[in-house]
Amino acid sequence: MPIHIEKSLIKERFTKSIHTYSEYATVQALIAKGLAAQLAKHASEFHDVLELGAGTGFLTRELVNQFSVQSILCNDLVGEYKPLLESITHGKAQFSFLEADLEQTDVFTGKYDLIASASTLQWILELDVLFAKLKTKMKKNAFFAFSTFGENNMIEVRRVLQSGLYYPSLETILEVVQKHFTLLFSHEESHVLYFKEPVDALKHIKRTGVNALFKMHWTKGDLLNFSEKYKSQFSSEQGVSLTYHPIYIIAQNKDDL
Repeated sequence: MPIHIEKSLIKERFTKSIHTYSEYATVQALIAKGLAAQLAKHASEFHDVLELGAGTGFLTRELVNQFSVQSILCNDLVGEYKPLLESITHGKAQFSFLEADLEQTDVFTGKYDLIASASTLQWILELDVLFAKLKTKMKKNAFFAFSTFGENNMIEVRRVLQSGLYYPSLETILEVVQKHFTLLFSHEESHVLYFKEPVDALKHIKRTGVNALFKMHWTKGDLLNFSEKYKSQFSSEQGVSLTYHPIYIIAQNKDDL
């Protein structure tokens, strides 16, 4: 069942990881590149772009470097990302930033040729509601390009802790997408990272801010118990595993819907 998501906790954890995210979020960087590469097969220029959950700018960089972008509005819960995003877009697109919860779509007052988001919509429980709102912010034939995560994402940590986000299947996501948009592309894949010890996997998660997934205070006993369970279930010759399960979607706001 879906869990309650505390936006204040997400903001706190990602703010704390602002100086480590770009170095350690290697999978998220690959995902942003992959999403942009697929989008490039369908379009090459956008007048007005809205990026949701821009973070440290992995996708922002791909958008302004690979496409002709007139203006880009970057949104995030964390206002401290603004200077970084501004430097990425400088000289490449007219830049603006809005610190806000992306689900409060009334704050986005424009109409966009592209709404894009990488590795952010996992935090949204009601995708159907969000997509209906975003559709009203899109121009005719505008594109909606996003990545999220599937059922096996961080499955190791979630199984050991018996907690974490609810991740829908690709089929469930496609059903919601096609209710509102024309689907152009979908794909899912796995990236498995290996660590020497379970505590190293936890440190990696913390450095990328995704520890907002797991709200708990660790004692030495908790950590020892976690490590023993993790090793017993997810050890290999390469170390202990941590799975990322990205899902990519390219869709379009067609008139015939």
